[in-house]
Amino acid sequence: MNLVASSAKTNTALHLSGVIKRFGEHEVVRNLDLEVRKGEFISVLGPSGCGKTTVLRMIAGFEHPTTGQILIDGRDVSRLRPDQRNLGMVFQSYALFPNMSVAANVGFGLKIAAMADRDIQRRVAEMLELVGLTGFERRFPYELSGGQQQRVALARALATKPAMLLLDEPLSALDAKIRLSLREQIRDIQTELGITTLFVTHDQEEALSMSDRVAVMNSGRVEQFGTPLEIYNRPATRFVASFVGTLSVLNATLLDPASGAVEVATATLKNLELPQGLARGDHISLAVRPEAIRFGVHKGDAILRGKVTGVGFYGSVIRVRLLVGNETITIDMFNTPLSSPPSRGEDVDISIDPNSVFVMRAE
Repeated sequence: MNLVASSAKTNTALHLSGVIKRFGEHEVVRNLDLEVRKGEFISVLGPSGCGKTTVLRMIAGFEHPTTGQILIDGRDVSRLRPDQRNLGMVFQSYALFPNMSVAANVGFGLKIAAMADRDIQRRVAEMLELVGLTGFERRFPYELSGGQQQRVALARALATKPAMLLLDEPLSALDAKIRLSLREQIRDIQTELGITTLFVTHDQEEALSMSDRVAVMNSGRVEQFGTPLEIYNRPATRFVASFVGTLSVLNATLLDPASGAVEVATATLKNLELPQGLARGDHISLAVRPEAIRFGVHKGDAILRGKVTGVGFYGSVIRVRLLVGNETITIDMFNTPLSSPPSRGEDVDISIDPNSVFVMRAE
């Protein structure tokens, strides 16, 4: 699949063309084309083993592509060392020097570049102010929390004014509240500086909430590259639909390809957008997001009846599991003072808007 977006060459920060990476006989990245515009925040999202970290390591220079080309600002860096690429990188493990103070860690790259001491001090002060750690200059990593250590790593990566910032699952070791705060701060800093950023993560919420565009990877390939709204609302493949967000799947039978009519459980849905090549009587799968299903009977929707098998409380959302025929679906409702979720074992009616349904070929 060719995923190169159309944009002027002068606006291209990163271009991967036909990139393949093999370790022995195992191909971990397969014919990857990807183009990132200057100033974009791009997330590479996928499960463990999909090849996303290998892509980041090739961009950083820690691995070289078996075939293909990597361009940064129009320059071929495919075979250059990491120190020849002018990139900043933040690792999952922080990788701070334990015997150095915060100021020394942040200024390390500047010292290697032989910058004058006075200029190093000024730049370190700027970076620590940027990440909210002014006053922490003399502390050592063991005296900092995990979130503070990660901010020091971010300041160090930005201190040398890199052409691009690479983030390798930098939030995965932090607790939920700190992760939320730090991802907002990273996005704010990226926007303020306008630095092109590539963020590798397995966390779909991070990818969707932080990114201008998301590349969803599976088995060494990018299956879809688009905005968070496109990825979530219009998934291009079955994998993207199931991996990004919660999804309920119902088996159905095609009644009429011309009108997009299908039979599911005891209901008929019409006007569905169908994949090409289907015929009357074909078995298909209907996928729907939890927030697109409503309790009760609503005009114009398909009405199904099921039995409640579980109710979970998630703060602002109440998630209800419902058995429809032989399949379990998930429904999300907002938690409000007037919320009254059904009880386990209760039989209820639900409504599904046909416009919210993804139609996929049955496996």
